[in-house]
Amino acid sequence: SLHDALPILSTAKGQERLKTRVKSAVQRVCASPRAITLKERIDQNNCEKDSLARAMPKAEQRIAAYAESRRVALRD
Repeated sequence: SLHDALPILSTAKGQERLKTRVKSAVQRVCASPRAITLKERIDQNNCEKDSLARAMPKAEQRIAAYAESRRVALRD
């Protein structure tokens, strides 16, 4: 879950890892092993594009919130 990913957010590499996990999850959710026709492949691509457009901002918000919490913690 995204909550479990919080410790990895402390590094740029970890943040990229989270984004990769989001992309992989989107691909698994949208995967259609029977996407044979052009329309089916387009539908699958649209699913991935739309899902990523919804999921990635949430991951980026989580990264920003983590970064802000670290800044606040360092000030205290």
